[in-house]
Amino acid sequence: MIFTELQEDLFHLPKDYYLAQCISSDFAFMSNTSKAFERNYGTRSELKKRAIAGTITAGTYPSIIQTDREPGDGQIFNLVTKEHYYGTTSYEALQQCLSLMKERVINQRIEKLAMPQIGCDQDQLEWLKVSTLILKTFADVKNLEILVCLP
Repeated sequence: MIFTELQEDLFHLPKDYYLAQCISSDFAFMSNTSKAFERNYGTRSELKKRAIAGTITAGTYPSIIQTDREPGDGQIFNLVTKEHYYGTTSYEALQQCLSLMKERVINQRIEKLAMPQIGCDQDQLEWLKVSTLILKTFADVKNLEILVCLP
């Protein structure tokens, strides 16, 4: 695994990157990051449609929900780390979501993953602890590039 942190615009990366973000199970999208995902990809709208249609269960966390960006593009891993937007994400919930994402990365043979400093916007987790969780979780995944886009 290659882990890189760069000042880069997450939303202008090549389309072969899969993206990741932390969200709440109420799909409120109140953080700056989740608002940007909604503006760029309509992620919240897609999640709400799926919940209404019964194809996903709102209120389930920790969990992970994949949504499409556009046909042929990489997908978005929505890491559901808390129940309500006004709650806080725990390191334990984030670790569970990272483990679920790792399983999908391996099963889907994903080679490029990009994310902001997850859990550090509205949830105010410490990036050093979060990055350590990411490094430990994905340490044994070969042929994976993880790019963290810094503000």
